[in-house]
Amino acid sequence: MPGALVYSVTFRGDFYLTFEDICHYKFRSCLITLYILNHRRNIMFDDIVEQVPLFQGLSPLQLQILRPLFMPCDRHTGSILFDQGDPAEYLYLVVVGEVTIRYKPDDGAVILVARIRPGGVVGWSAVLGNLVYTSGAICSDDTQMLRVRGRDLRKLCEDYPDTGAIILDRLACIIAERLSHTHDQVIELLKQGMRHGTPSLKEV
Repeated sequence: MPGALVYSVTFRGDFYLTFEDICHYKFRSCLITLYILNHRRNIMFDDIVEQVPLFQGLSPLQLQILRPLFMPCDRHTGSILFDQGDPAEYLYLVVVGEVTIRYKPDDGAVILVARIRPGGVVGWSAVLGNLVYTSGAICSDDTQMLRVRGRDLRKLCEDYPDTGAIILDRLACIIAERLSHTHDQVIELLKQGMRHGTPSLKEV
């Protein structure tokens, strides 16, 4: 092609790529990567729907609403999900593996407060609308999770209140198992957090 910029990259013999070729390749590669990631997300979500209490019994339409919000998130043993004081962005649903919750008091050493196993959730500060996580979380095993942005979950409750109410109720059940609060108390705290932010409910 006359006037085309040529990269003198030799693969075997005298084979060269033009700038246009490279851009075309990178564009196609990007599309393939996005397709693979999206396909993997859908497979993971569909595979665990019947295994995780949070999604069990929901209608196909409700699952279709939720599917784009929950992204796969895999971490190796020792990976830090978030530190205490980090911006609270994601709620994590543990599918495989284990996450350890750690809390650092102002006047003491780090305390291990909970081990979250499959079916549990981590990072509910993001759902409450807190600015930061009240505890830290580290993967104590190779862990597969789904994560959802807190703001997306709050918007779900605004746009689809029936589906949102079911998700909130089930989250409250999961959280109440780890706290001394009753289910109704947790539901109320979650509702308040959705509206105003509730820093009083710590990740333990």
